[in-house]
Amino acid sequence: MIISQQKNRHLLTMVALLYVAHALPLYFFNVALPAILRHQGVDIRVIGMLSLLYLPWAFKFLWASYVDNYYCAKIGKRKTWLFFTQIIVVVGLFGLGFLQFSESEIVLFLSISFLVSLASATQDIAIDGYTVE
Repeated sequence: MIISQQKNRHLLTMVALLYVAHALPLYFFNVALPAILRHQGVDIRVIGMLSLLYLPWAFKFLWASYVDNYYCAKIGKRKTWLFFTQIIVVVGLFGLGFLQFSESEIVLFLSISFLVSLASATQDIAIDGYTVE
């Protein structure tokens, strides 16, 4: 009985940490980034384009079955997607740290941000599947 409770506590802690890790980019793009950009004097219309970063979250159902059915058996069904999407998120956010948000880099900035959002939404699919299992 005690072993089962410890295992459940461990699993719940891991799931909670996974949800926090995948949601951080979303909160960054939603809360912190608009304030930072406005402080830098970026046009409000450009800041409004950040709402496009939510498109992967709205349409993630389109590739959810792919995430459920295709994976590397050596790594595991959910760990495959968790591992690779987390790498994309970390590398993407790291890359964003080197960009100066200027008019010449808007497309690059939004492209990398969209990739991070796409990876984060895909990671959400894998975490939801792991939680259900």
